[in-house]
Parts: sequence; C-alpha cells; structure tokens
Amino acid sequence: MLKNLNTYQLALFISITVITIATRFIWLGELPGGLNQDEASMGYDAYALLEYGIDRNGIHNPVHMIAWGSGQNALLAYISMPFIKIFGLSVFSIRIAPALLGCFAVLIIFLLGRRIESTNFGLIVAGITAVSPWHIMISRWALESNILPVFMLTSVYLLIKSSDNKHFLPLSFLFFGLSLYAYAPSYLVIPLFLFISGIYCIIFRVFTAKNIAVSGLVLVIVALPIFIFIVINTLKLPAFESYILSIPRYTGTPRYTHMSSIYSGAFLQETIKHLAHSIKILFIDFNDFELQNSAPTVGYLPKHSLPLIIGGFFICTWKAITSKHFNPVTIIIIWFFCSFIVSGISSPAIHRMNTIVFPIIIFFAYGLHALFNNSKALALAFCLMLSITSYHFYKIYTTEYADQVSSFFFQGYGDAVKDAQQYLIEGENLYASDALNQPYIATLFHLKYDPNEYIKTVEFKNPGGAFQAVSKYGNIIFGVRTHKAKSAKVLVIRKGDDAKHYNLNDYIIREYHDYLSLYSKEVFQQDIEGNITRNAVPITISAPSFESGKYVFNAHWENDTKITIETLELYGAQKRTVIFEKDDLNNRIIIADSQLYSGSNKLRIIVQTSDGREKTVEFVIANYDNKHKNAFDFLKEMQQDIGSSQRDRAYTKDILSTQGIVFTSGLGTHASSKHIISLPVNAEKLSISYGISDFSGGCGQGFTIDISSGGKVLVNRTVLHHKLYSSVLNITNMKELTLASTSGSNRHCDHLNWLSADLITK
Repeated sequence: MLKNLNTYQLALFISITVITIATRFIWLGELPGGLNQDEASMGYDAYALLEYGIDRNGIHNPVHMIAWGSGQNALLAYISMPFIKIFGLSVFSIRIAPALLGCFAVLIIFLLGRRIESTNFGLIVAGITAVSPWHIMISRWALESNILPVFMLTSVYLLIKSSDNKHFLPLSFLFFGLSLYAYAPSYLVIPLFLFISGIYCIIFRVFTAKNIAVSGLVLVIVALPIFIFIVINTLKLPAFESYILSIPRYTGTPRYTHMSSIYSGAFLQETIKHLAHSIKILFIDFNDFELQNSAPTVGYLPKHSLPLIIGGFFICTWKAITSKHFNPVTIIIIWFFCSFIVSGISSPAIHRMNTIVFPIIIFFAYGLHALFNNSKALALAFCLMLSITSYHFYKIYTTEYADQVSSFFFQGYGDAVKDAQQYLIEGENLYASDALNQPYIATLFHLKYDPNEYIKTVEFKNPGGAFQAVSKYGNIIFGVRTHKAKSAKVLVIRKGDDAKHYNLNDYIIREYHDYLSLYSKEVFQQDIEGNITRNAVPITISAPSFESGKYVFNAHWENDTKITIETLELYGAQKRTVIFEKDDLNNRIIIADSQLYSGSNKLRIIVQTSDGREKTVEFVIANYDNKHKNAFDFLKEMQQDIGSSQRDRAYTKDILSTQGIVFTSGLGTHASSKHIISLPVNAEKLSISYGISDFSGGCGQGFTIDISSGGKVLVNRTVLHHKLYSSVLNITNMKELTLASTSGSNRHCDHLNWLSADLITK
C-alpha cells in the first residue's frame, strides 16, 4: 500500500495518520463528557447480550434492537461487544469501535482517492477527512447511525476495486448487506444505488453474469434477516425468536415509519420541503444547528470550501459524461444523487443524511486538486485557511462546545446514580431525576444492571409507546418533584430545574457536573474527610390523636434517647417545658391538654442521643376553650376551582404540613379558592397561618392570597414555596371574613394550606 509513495507523500501520509488517531482517540471517554441516551441504549444492550444472552427486552441476538419500543440499529452493538468484553462496560469501551472505524474510514478514502484519480488526490481527500469537523465528531461518540458512512464508503471502494479484480465484488456486496444493519435510510439508499450503478456497470460490461449472481447471492443472504424484520414490523406479523438469531417485532410504532414522509399523507410536498432544507443545511449553512452534529459557529465542513465543492462536482460530472468507458467517478456521482434523493424522506439533519457527506468531501478534494494543478500558491493558501479553521474547530470542540454539549450527554448523571446507589439499604428506593431523555437507560448502563431483574420489575408510563418511558424498575423511581420523592433519603437531582424544588440545606450534597446526589441529614452524616455514613434514626413520630383530654403520639425511639418537649404559643411569646408520659410498652408519647396553652401551640420535640446526635420535630396543636375557638368551625361558604377543600387535611388528603411542620387544624385547598367565615358577634381577634402544602409536588410559582371583610382588604401578599406565613387581625365589629387565594402559573399543583385559625372572643 505504501511502497509506491515517494518521501514527500509518505511524510504526508504519516502526518494524516497521526492527526487522525489523535483527534479520534485523545480524551475519548471524556469528550464529549457524559453519555447520551442512544449510546447508553446501544452499550447496555450489547453488554446484556454479551453477559446474559438477552437484550433489555429479553430477546436473544436480535437483528434489530427494540430498544425504547420503536427500534435501534444493531450493528454497532455487535461490533462493540469485543471491546466491552476486554475493557468492561464504560463510556470509553463503547466509543472505541466508532473511533477505530473513523480511522479506518480515512485509510479507505485514501485508497479510494488513489484508485479513482491519483496518490496525491488520495492524500488530499484523506487529509480533508482527517480534519473534517463532521468526521471527527461522529468518530468520538457511539451513535449507531454514524457508522453507516464508513460501511457505505467501504462498500463503494470495494465495488470500484472489483472493476479491476472481480474477486472483490462479493466482498463489496457483503459490506452493502452489513450497511443495512447500521441505519434505516440504507434501506432506500443502497437498493437505489445498486440499481443505478448496476445499470451503469452492465452498460460497460464491467462484470460477468457469474460475478453478479454470486455477489447478489451474498447480498441476499446477508440482507434477508433485515428484510424479514421490515416485513414483520410493517405488516405487524408475529416475531421470530431463537437462541441463535431473533427477528423481533416492535412494541411500539416502527421509528422508520413515523420519521419518514413515505408514510405521511403528503409525500410529495413533504419530500420537496425536506430536499430544499437539505440544500440549505449542506451548501448554505453547512450546519443543521443540532448540538450533537456540529459545534457552535463551525459547520460539518468550512463554508469557504463551497466554491471548491461546486468546482469538484462539475469536474466529476464532466469526467462522467465525457468518459467512453467505465469511470469510477460516475459511481461517486450516483452515490451523491441517491443519498440526496433519500434525504428528502425525513426531516433533514446531518446524521440522518450522513451517506452524502463522503461524496461531498470527494468533490471538495477534486476542487482542491484542480487548484493545485493550476496555482500551487493559491492551493497552499487555501490549505493554510483549512488548517486555521480546523484548529479553530478543535479549540472550540474541546472548550466551549464541551461545556454546551454536556446537557445533551447528561454529564454527571451516571456518576451521581452510582454514588447514590451504594448508600441504599434493602427496602429503600433511589429517586432519580427524569430531567433528561430516557433516564432509565443511563442507570441500567452505569449500574450494569441484570436485564432479567429489569424485565421482572420494570413499570412503564406509556406501555407500547414509540418511546416507552420507564417510571420505575428495581429500587429506582424516576421523578423527583413529588411529595414522596421529597421524603426520600437518597436522591439524584438536576441542578437548576430540579434543585429549586428542594431546600438543599437539609441534605449532604455531592456534585457531579450537571447533577447532584442528595443524602438526607436526618439519615446520613459526613465526616471531615467527606465520607458519608448512615445515622441510626433516633426517633420516628406521627401526628397526634386526641383521646380523653390527652394528645397521643405513636413513636419509636432508641434506648439511649433523651426526649425533651417544649410548647410555645404559636401566636404569642410564652414558652415552657412540657411534662409528658413515655409509654415504652406501646411506643407512645402522651401529653395532657392541661400542659398546653389555650389556642395554637407549637410543640417542639427535641431528641438527643448519647453520641451527640440531635433531631427536632415540630407539630402545631390547636387546644381550644370557651374563649379560643377554631375559626374554621364558622365556615359558611366554600368555593374552589378544582376539587373540594379538605378539613384538617391537605388537599391531597395527606397530613397538613407546611415547611416541614405538621398542623392538626386547618383547611387544605387547591388552585384559586374563596372561603367565607361568618364571625360570631363577640369576635375580637383572628390569628391565622398559611403556606403552600409540602405535598403540592413542588411545581408552580406560588399564590396570591387576600383576607378581606366587607370589601376591605386586610391582608394581601404573595405566598411562596418552603415558607410559612402568619397574620394577626383585629376583627372587632366585623360580620364576615373572606379567605381568598389566586393560583399561579400551574394551578394543577398549587395547593394552599390555611392553618391554625385561632378566633379569640371577648
């Protein structure tokens, strides 16, 4: 391969090789940082097949993965298995195959360029490919569709090579067949390309009937399973399953149908629109502005390459038209047009029409080659520009792009989940953020979860959907903005959108880029070196019941626990220590009502252990007498947007809890509401608290509340999450009070609690 290269050519070839390997492999597991859901899906299914013999849907050796429900191409998974076996399942191990294929593509395009034109041309086209932003990026992460171009390139090279040596034709058709397992657009590109190229080769009698028959048989044998797969899923036929090979049927709608204009009701209009958009992406913007395909301000190729691409296209076209014999450049033209036509069947993006890029690079190389033949100085100046733009791309790619793309690759999520999982004990759940695409597959990947256990325990939000969303499997529950999640001991949340729903001061926090692992301080403690250990919870205590003049708390405490109870007037300044009874036999704490102040009392239960740990639990108990009355006993009218208000319970029928304090008396409401209290004639003062329920789900932007009488507004204020508010009002000579609330932007989770309304009479 290298023996005919002169010293200059050999030096250039070695330089291109070094650049190729360096740009594909340096920081391979860390850049891009994190793991995209497509990578995780492919990698986990490959691992599951390798270690357990089934993918996550329980299928043995599928020709195409069911994945989310609507499918994922299988070829990259099988290619990745040896690397997973050697290095274990990791981001690095699943990216080795794309990086190696990227290096292989540069070698193949050099050989193709040398065959269709010259060694110098081969070096030019290989050099452009080596520094192409598009090719560097597709080689550095494991999107299964990104390997189609190198398989198509290899197939075309072998096809052209077989015009010299017919023994290469079956190998070419073998690679065409394998390409069908790389990405669904190949189902149209390859048959169309082979049909037109076949006619061209027949015209010039390039191959004998025997060559075509043998090679066609190879193609049919390789392609038959994927053809049957398409038939089964298009016609909704039963799946074929065996331990050797399985042809599955999707649980959801096939992805290739809902992404293709072929299945739309306006095929022609959609196709024309998509083709116009493809031209804009490929030759005007040089960018589809999808983060995974291009870095900011950098296209798949530099924009200043357009004149050379156009020039190269016309050079190739002229060569094809004027040639009186088989010309391999014609095959490149056919490849380009078939890829362009197929780009019209789906919404254009560079990764969806990726088979067209290598022909464009070849046109670019022809333009630059012609420039060298006519003006070396101008060509060298252009190469200098290309070097500068390539350096500019790589600088952006390794800095600002790496920061921007971290959200697309969910950087830190896997590390946060792995860290959190190790602190759980049997019977506990990990609540993990669902503020990312298909979070369950990332957890399966990073935890190397047994697919058999996953299949037994998985629960879907939308069974049978094109993209099935998992709500739970094993001990992992997805979604952290529920009241159940807020009472969890261990969570993984996303910074910003998840974190704003939590009081982070209540947790030990470990930060993993965009995600946080949270450990409740009630359960865990952290030493000076940052090690997290689990506390034994010193006490659990429930809201009280009232029995024969006594408040009874069901509780549990450790043997060495000291309990102190204080009572404070909620709407006053008095405070005293409470004498109470500890019923060790029945695990109860009993407080006589005579120990409490009249009206609302804040009971502070302080627990201390012998090793210095301390916990405080607070309740507000309403203890009414003849002078202190419950204002909610005088309600005469209740109006509410959604559902009905709940007496002495939250709207969700949970306990009345705001800011972690449990109240025994109050009114749980939902969305905008109005409650009218008919005041007794001797009413003198009203003391009332209010706040958003701890069981509201944490969403919404809060409330506006009004307390008014006779059209006069006494209180008007905004009520926010995680805060408790109180008002003391002089209501002498007033006949009615109206308690009104106006919900914020999300009324479906705006739950307001009116709490401990103490009505004092003369």
